[in-house]
Order: sequence, then C-alpha cells, then structure tokens
Amino acid sequence: MNPPALSPAGGTGLRLRGVQKTFPGGVRVTEPISLDIDPGDFVAIIGPSGCGKSTLLRIIAGLETPTAGTITRSPSAKSDQSHREIAYVFQDAHLLPWRTVLANVALPLELAGVSRSKRDEKSAALLRQVGLLELAGRYPSQLSGGQRMRVSLARAMVTSPDLLLLDEPFAALDEITRQQLDEWLRQLWHERRMTVLFVTHSIQEATFLAERVLVLSGRPARIVADERASAQLPAERTASLRGSATFAGLTHTLYQRLTDGQPGAA
Repeated sequence: MNPPALSPAGGTGLRLRGVQKTFPGGVRVTEPISLDIDPGDFVAIIGPSGCGKSTLLRIIAGLETPTAGTITRSPSAKSDQSHREIAYVFQDAHLLPWRTVLANVALPLELAGVSRSKRDEKSAALLRQVGLLELAGRYPSQLSGGQRMRVSLARAMVTSPDLLLLDEPFAALDEITRQQLDEWLRQLWHERRMTVLFVTHSIQEATFLAERVLVLSGRPARIVADERASAQLPAERTASLRGSATFAGLTHTLYQRLTDGQPGAA
C-alpha cells in the first residue's frame, strides 16, 4: 500500500538574509545567517546548548530584534484576517491554572473577539483531535505533563497558524510520552501542512519529525549542515521507523555534522 500523499502546503515561506544577533556587552550569538524555508516545510534546528537556537527562533517570531539582517515572509495561500499567522509553543505549557482545558484552548479566539459558541466549537474540535475532549472541563493541575503539552499545542493550532514555532516543547517529558507526541505532531503537520520550525536537542527527534534538519555550530551560531531528511525517509512516519537502518544512518550523519561543527573539531 502506498503512503498517503501530503496535503497541499498551506504555510508561509521565510527568507532570512544576513540575520545576526549580538547581545549587550558584545556577546555575539549568531554569525550572519541566510536561509530560505519553503511554505509548508517542517524544519528542525539542532545544535549544542547555548548556541543560539532559541534566539534565532525568537527573532523569526518577532520576539527579539536582530542586530543586523532582514526576515521576510511570503504570504500563505490561505492567509486572511480571521486568524493569527504565527503560533509559538514554549518548553513549558504556560496554561492558565484558573481556566479549564477548553477555556485555555479557546483563549486566542477569545482575545480575537470570536463569539463564545464559535470558539468553543473550534476548541472542542481541536481537543477531540488531540484525544483530550473528555478532559475539557478539567484544570491544568489535574493533567499530566504530556496532557498539558497537548493542550498547549491545541491552543497554538486553534487559530490555524501559517507558521508554527516550537522551542523544545517535549524536552521535559518521559521518552514514551515524547515519542507519542512526536508522532501526533508529525501527523498533524501531514494533514495541515503549516510551516513548522522545531528547536530540539534530540537528534532522533529531529530526524523523526522533520523534512529538513539544520545543524548549528557552537556560539556564535552558523549553519554547518542542511540535511533533507525527506529524501531518505517516508512521508508517513510511524514508531517502527526508529528501528530502521535508514533512520539510524541519518541520525549518525547528523551526529557527525553536529560534532564536526564544534570548536576544536578537525
């Protein structure tokens, strides 16, 4: 049986030219970075701790101002004024403890002025998709770590963003839960084809999730490798893929690119 075809790309494209960041005191976080990301691509970013992965993501999100360089976004074919174009998911779920699961997911729509009935309907549909509809009336303190992160992702997706930015969202979870959420996120992207940038320390997670993996050097960060995972791995990725020789070979290649890009490497 052939794997299902990818849905048409619905995300926004990115064009970075000479993007650089220097913090006060002269701490240079990145070298000038130039990069093109196609609409609907899934890009993972890996690199050593403190190399500037999260800073780069925050610059793309508009949460940090680059010291130099430009970032432009191409319009999405489905862009309109009914939703935010960018959603950002942090390592911590950042749920409001006094709001129910349903109310947390609905918050972006509430802030956008969407009617109560419409935002509850859309939020419930997202909770059903992530398998948490039966917990809609619970509060964050009544959820597990994996459940809280699924609520956070549902909240990010409720506005149907063109660009989804994730900063190590599963890092604090146990390995089984993390792999389950990797599979769920990959399937969600497969269906919706928003553009995704995913920062992670895990080479295996990057390999499993992404169509394309960018490897950054130590600070000041520069791109030392740009691997097209989709050229080697199938579009439909299941748990069994992690045990395949092709998967192991790609993770080894990425590990070598990562170690070769560190200070002192030959």
